[in-house]
Amino acid sequence: MRAISWLEQNIALANIDTRADAQFALAQALWMAHADRKRAIQLAIEARDHFRDIGDRRRFEVISAWITERAPIASGAVGE
Repeated sequence: MRAISWLEQNIALANIDTRADAQFALAQALWMAHADRKRAIQLAIEARDHFRDIGDRRRFEVISAWITERAPIASGAVGE
C-alpha cells in the first residue's frame, strides 16, 4: 500500500507530460492490490485517452489492451 500512496502523491504533483504515466502505474498498482478496481479502470481510461490525444499509438494500444482484459472483472460481469 505504500506504493499506492506514493503514486497518489506523484499524480497530484505530476505535470501534464508525466501524469498519464503515473495514472497508469497507479491503475496497475490498485489492480494488483485488489483495491478499488473500478477506479483502476477509470485511471487507465484517462491515461489511455491522453496518449490517444497526443498521438502516442504504442502506449494507447498497451493501455487499451490492459483495460480490455480487466474491464469485465471490474464491472462484475466475470467472477474475480
